[in-house]
Amino acid sequence: MLTRVYGTAFFSAKELDAHLERLEQARARDHRKLGRELDLFSFSDLSPGSPFWHPAGQAIWNALSQLWREQNAARGYQEVHTPILYDVELWKQSGHWDKYRDHMYFTEVEGGRWASSR
Repeated sequence: MLTRVYGTAFFSAKELDAHLERLEQARARDHRKLGRELDLFSFSDLSPGSPFWHPAGQAIWNALSQLWREQNAARGYQEVHTPILYDVELWKQSGHWDKYRDHMYFTEVEGGRWASSR
């Protein structure tokens, strides 16, 4: 039986302390923790992994989306919107099928098998 062991080494105690401090700061700023504390979003077993945005969280989402659109427009980008579902053959052709199929959503439409990664 194989066991994977992870390790990190530092040249000094000072570097180790700095690393541990960064980890602690990251834990304090974890988006899952902040989302609950600030009532930005929640999750439900009805749609695992998909956030339900609360009013304050949706306001942040909208502000970031607007900034994103302004910055992209200033750089000459044009916005497009692509479908969510694709024929599974496209996923196979692109090479994504073998790596991602276990985490995809599937449906049958008009006799064909369709998949989404979102």
